Amino acid sequence: MVRADWKSVRSWAMGLAAALAMAAGQPAAAQDPFDDVVGADERYVSPNVMGGIGLLQTRTARFGPDGLFQFGYSRVSPHKRVFLTVNAFPWVEATFRYTEFTNQLYSPFPWFSGDQTLKDRGADLKFRLLREGPWRPALAIGLQDGLGTGIFSGEYLVASKRFGDFDFSLGMGWGYLGSKGEIKNPLIPISDRFRARNATGGPGGAPTFLNFFTGETVGMFGGVEYRTLFEGLTFQLEYDGHAYSTNPETGDLADARPYNIGFNFRPYSWLDVSLGRERGELNMLRVSLRAELHDPGVQKFDPPPPPVEQRPTIAALTEDQTVMVGAERDAGEVFGTRQTAADPAAALFAVLDSRGLGLTSFDLDGAVATIGVERSRGSGFGGPPDLDAIAAEALSV
Repeated sequence: MVRADWKSVRSWAMGLAAALAMAAGQPAAAQDPFDDVVGADERYVSPNVMGGIGLLQTRTARFGPDGLFQFGYSRVSPHKRVFLTVNAFPWVEATFRYTEFTNQLYSPFPWFSGDQTLKDRGADLKFRLLREGPWRPALAIGLQDGLGTGIFSGEYLVASKRFGDFDFSLGMGWGYLGSKGEIKNPLIPISDRFRARNATGGPGGAPTFLNFFTGETVGMFGGVEYRTLFEGLTFQLEYDGHAYSTNPETGDLADARPYNIGFNFRPYSWLDVSLGRERGELNMLRVSLRAELHDPGVQKFDPPPPPVEQRPTIAALTEDQTVMVGAERDAGEVFGTRQTAADPAAALFAVLDSRGLGLTSFDLDGAVATIGVERSRGSGFGGPPDLDAIAAEALSV
């Protein structure tokens, strides 16, 4: 059985390597104008069931645009997951995940667990090593579930190369990601400490540094994503390097076929929906919301309000400001004189004050000024004020 699996893996890997070699031997295909801004690898990426950018179960060397925020839910028996992924920098992707095991109780004691199922928290990091060039593939290294329990812990090195509408990926996985173990760990000749891996991990919440890139063997994984003519729709095919039957916390899961197939559809810029068939017998569903935090958003249609300015005070009005003022005589002659704008107002206020009248309102409509006055307290009652006389006296000052 092992030999048969190795032969199938070897033939699959040779075919994928040949495709990558063809891609490396030719310049990259022409890109549309949008690709020049964010890059083709950033435009069409989507998370896998774990929450990190990838295909279905496997990872790729692709990254989302700087500031990409994704929140989603995935379901493939026996796991339900809620995840949050952030591209904190152009070269770093961080994922936080909460997993429910629907086939496992919270503890080995049913009387203690009740109806509560087993839960696990996880955190992943992926780092960009190389951007894709006309001749070289993109390259990334990552740590999956590197804090604590080690149920899903694994490390990987993966390369991706785009060739037209096809995006190929090929990677090597340690731990959970490479538990099929087809190849001897290439790091063992460097140091014998890479030979042994602690399968139980840690108590949770602490990094398991001594486990990184360890294990007697590693596994290969990879796949291809095809961008269809239908905008937002891509098809995905992958080879999964994880042996599900070797992980006791996942329950009794048969490995069946290691191939997964599915599609991802983005009907809107903020929504990804993925459906797939994994290991030939399980259905997969993933829904994620996405937002680019550097996007300025929808432009406002209304112009901004004018700035608020302080209304001038009377003291400011009495300053020497020379303006041209005009008036019409009865004959209709228009004349212009240079005088201070505050003189008529100051003269009017002085006449009102001398007659014991206070200003209560002032309304200016074009060349017509309407004022309201009242007698000051203590000035007595002298009948209605003669406004014509007051105006004439003010104008004669």
